[in-house]
Amino acid sequence: MLATGIADPFPDIDGLHECLGISAFICPDCDGYETVGKQTGVIGRARQAVQMANALSYYTDKLQLFISSTEEETADVDSAKNSSYPCCFEPVVSLEHQAGEVRCLHLATGEQVELSRVFLAFPGARAQSHLLRAFPVEMNEKGHAIVNPRTKETSYPGIWAIGDVAAHSQQVAIAMGDGSQAAIWIHKRLLQQD
Repeated sequence: MLATGIADPFPDIDGLHECLGISAFICPDCDGYETVGKQTGVIGRARQAVQMANALSYYTDKLQLFISSTEEETADVDSAKNSSYPCCFEPVVSLEHQAGEVRCLHLATGEQVELSRVFLAFPGARAQSHLLRAFPVEMNEKGHAIVNPRTKETSYPGIWAIGDVAAHSQQVAIAMGDGSQAAIWIHKRLLQQD
């Protein structure tokens, strides 16, 4: 049973890893409530940052975007500039924090921006399915293993895949349920072999 999940892209910002899951997040569905009444920064590519801010606007109107986009993303940058959110285009170099609680962002210019929550909005999360490459397992266009919805078995008999390596649900509870479901079918297969 493979349960290797996905790898999210994280920018190289000092202090970020100490804040992940405490005051820096990647999922507005799971952690958006953390922003209620708090100054929140969204760090990311222009299009994804606007989308993240739109999702977080349900919880707070204290949002600011910190855009790190390439020249090829001109239309997305223009869209961010025309959004209702204040935008900063200076690179974020560090997060000042206390025990993982963000206090402020430090920009490349030396400027400091006081915040208490940060969300990351970068494209490029990828399925950790490289262990399956040695087998003829059917995969979708994003590299997730396609599984039988009832048994969680892949197209290659005897290999099961659960959680984000398969369904891309990004929920621990769902991955745990997938694991329980797959375990039942693995047990049934072992009984057949006996």
